[in-house]
Amino acid sequence: MDAAKKEMRGRAVQVFSRWMYDAGIPFNAVNYDSFPIMVEALGQFGHGMKPPSYHEARVTYLRKEVGHTHELLRRHQEDCVRYNCSLMTDGWTSRNGKSLINFLVNCPRGSAFIESIDASSFSKNTVKMFELFCKYIEIIRPHNVIQVVTDNASENALAVSDQYLVMIKCYDSSHIAYQSADSSRVETQDGGDAKVEVSPRDVVYTQPAEFKNGEEPEILHTLDLRYGGISWCDDSLALVYESWYKTRRTKTWVISPGRKGASPRILFDRSSEDVYSDPGSPMMRRTQEGTYVIAKIKNQDEGTYILLNGSGATPDGNIPFLDLFDIHTGNKERIWESDKEKYYETVVALMSDYGEDELNIEQLKILTSKESKTENTQYFIQSWPDKKAVQITKFPHPYPQLAQLQKEMVRYQRKDGVQLTATLYLPPGYSPSDGPLPCLVWSYPGEFKSKDAAGQVRGSPNEFAGIGSTSALLWLARGFAILSGPTIPIIGEGDEEANDRYVEQLVSSAEAAVEEVIRRGVAHPNKIAVGGHSYGAFMTANLLAHAPHLFCCGIARSGAYNRTLTPYGFQNEDRTLWEAINTYVEMSPFMSANKIKKPLLLIHGEEDNNSGTLTMQSDRFFNALKGHGTLCRLVILPFESHGYSARESIMHVLWETDRWLQKYCIDAPDKLAELHDSKTEAPKTPQPTGGLTATEAQEDDGSNHTMRSLL
Repeated sequence: MDAAKKEMRGRAVQVFSRWMYDAGIPFNAVNYDSFPIMVEALGQFGHGMKPPSYHEARVTYLRKEVGHTHELLRRHQEDCVRYNCSLMTDGWTSRNGKSLINFLVNCPRGSAFIESIDASSFSKNTVKMFELFCKYIEIIRPHNVIQVVTDNASENALAVSDQYLVMIKCYDSSHIAYQSADSSRVETQDGGDAKVEVSPRDVVYTQPAEFKNGEEPEILHTLDLRYGGISWCDDSLALVYESWYKTRRTKTWVISPGRKGASPRILFDRSSEDVYSDPGSPMMRRTQEGTYVIAKIKNQDEGTYILLNGSGATPDGNIPFLDLFDIHTGNKERIWESDKEKYYETVVALMSDYGEDELNIEQLKILTSKESKTENTQYFIQSWPDKKAVQITKFPHPYPQLAQLQKEMVRYQRKDGVQLTATLYLPPGYSPSDGPLPCLVWSYPGEFKSKDAAGQVRGSPNEFAGIGSTSALLWLARGFAILSGPTIPIIGEGDEEANDRYVEQLVSSAEAAVEEVIRRGVAHPNKIAVGGHSYGAFMTANLLAHAPHLFCCGIARSGAYNRTLTPYGFQNEDRTLWEAINTYVEMSPFMSANKIKKPLLLIHGEEDNNSGTLTMQSDRFFNALKGHGTLCRLVILPFESHGYSARESIMHVLWETDRWLQKYCIDAPDKLAELHDSKTEAPKTPQPTGGLTATEAQEDDGSNHTMRSLL
């Protein structure tokens, strides 16, 4: 019987598949939730079912389906009113190069599609995105929307927070924890334009969730900087954050939401760059409603205490801590601190049970993590008053082949006196007697307003070496020395803009890093490669253009190379192209493509939806390099975005990178000599291939390559 059913099913599937091929139906149609329902319905009817006619499919049942869809939307709209909802948006680039934005609304019933717009005809800057958000929030009705969910593209983040706060009634759900009838919203007073001088700049309002006709919202707090969020506790306590990126100033205010007339006061006023002065963040507890509020601690006296969890940055590295902090007097007591010698520990979460609004310090229970250079992260429960730690996990080492890798936090100095740090990794069993190794430098630049802040130490020498799917540390297994995260500070003190001296400071930082690994004898001077992802790829291309004497080759993944294609700002640059033309041009490695002579591997996701790093950036940069005779290779990963997810893509990235490092780093002297000898040799004629797209100039290794335009 089973064999007969198997044969019958095979015949049915064959007939159905043949119909799919004939009608041109996409294969992924079988993954739709409605597909098995349709198959089950056919099976329940049995033999002799008359197939639907053209008229039935096109008219009769289409009308019924439209009515069914309207009914689903009606129920969805009712839930949006009853439970409130979230506006969701996602941008992506189609295969034909169109920039599309989808808008959806999500509630407990699920997500419903609103509209998809073609954004190819306009610039997706902050102002435009702000207008779109407002348009669709008005469609949903402002009082129904509790949050806007979007990707992390800079213009989206600014449109819903920071310099372009949405000026509508948006609820803060964490507020429910202490007064379920109230909601809060923030309105900018400068129209979202940071260049407008106005005081206050942002105003926080509060209003009952059940709006009444003629009822005006009350001002909860006013801010002269940009609103950065609220941590709620109860009627007597909430913390309001404000900051201004241009000056790096950040403030924390203490307010009493339920006490009218209570004066707010500043709790912390500091520079966000100064990690040594960071007091930490308040520990949060989960309420019965599923929201998180500040955990109040009951001590022996009558003071109001909270817990501050900090990274504990010091000149010797991070030493995380937990402080018992009196919110009124500012006095604090350190009740827990990480080991300083061998281990790196952090406070992960508050685990105490709450019987009342306040937790007795003697009943405190926290979840901590513990790791070292060679021991992977394990988790512990620590309970007061004896602070006894009980280990609750025993994870095996994720990569035992590299369990004995060598790790060191190194410190060195740039020519202008700025202190720099990096993490140096060496293969297991390496000895100085083994001599210098091929070296891979992997980094990402950062911007600062002061030399002192740029020189502060971040991270810990005792942290476990976490190795991701495309991490540079994988090449420890190939015998490389890895200089991970060397600080590349781009500093603009006072009124000076950091990027006006970008190239100069970039090269100076790289020179200091390379000189340090050579001085230590761990890196061969002619076998040092450089690489990075996103802004790190931008850095890589610039270093090959302006510091070719430092590196033998480069690897640039998902980068942007022509800043004129991001004319309304990039990274932390808020000037437009027209306000700083020289800076945009001088920073663009595309404009210096003629200077790049060292081999460069470019990798990019075919559907990169990060507005600053669209796939055409690598396309055009590759063509510019190829036109100047540079040895380069472009790899396009199908269906991948800014980061890479598919196993096939990740394995291919590793293969491409390993092959590139083998040919142009490990075998650098021989390969570079061959490159110079064949400077006038014509590139290989591209041949069509399937699958991953790889295009290479001035290299013939017997493999086939195809231009992306031939796909």
